[in-house]
Amino acid sequence: MKRSLIALVIPVLAMALFGCPLCVKVTVEPATATLKTGGETPLTATSTAPDDTFEWSSGNNEIATVDETGLVRAWAPGEVEIIATSKISGEKGSCVVTVLNRG
Repeated sequence: MKRSLIALVIPVLAMALFGCPLCVKVTVEPATATLKTGGETPLTATSTAPDDTFEWSSGNNEIATVDETGLVRAWAPGEVEIIATSKISGEKGSCVVTVLNRG
């Protein structure tokens, strides 16, 4: 019992102290953006995994779309989450985009 508890605690402590080498964190910058309809803005995704690439998606293509480079285009007023998914790990990062009426 004591030995199995130690075997469980040591890896958890190692991850807490040194990070998880297999864990991938994805960050999207900026984390929030505000656009007017017809506007566009580039987003940038970064990952803790070297040489990672991303698949971009929009939570609602009627409000805003995103292309394969992270360029967001605003179409209609509302709020939408733009997501970058790591092709290495499947981990996700996101930006909340608010679209306002042009005017």
